[in-house]
Amino acid sequence: MAARLRQQLAKNETPIELVTPKVTAKQNLPASIFNMNDFMVKLVVDWKYTLIGKFNSTIPKIELIRKRFIV
Repeated sequence: MAARLRQQLAKNETPIELVTPKVTAKQNLPASIFNMNDFMVKLVVDWKYTLIGKFNSTIPKIELIRKRFIV
């Protein structure tokens, strides 16, 4: 399904002009700081179905992640 969605979106894709993010470190971990206007206005349309997760140990299998979100 994701592959089909990417294919459909690629047909109508227009490049997004973004301000280069500031690469820095926070609490000794790598971090990127994005322009708030870029994130809230330009990227929200493309990222509306994006899920970002943080795993403290190993990454669980994708099937287990999907089961948690399908109600």
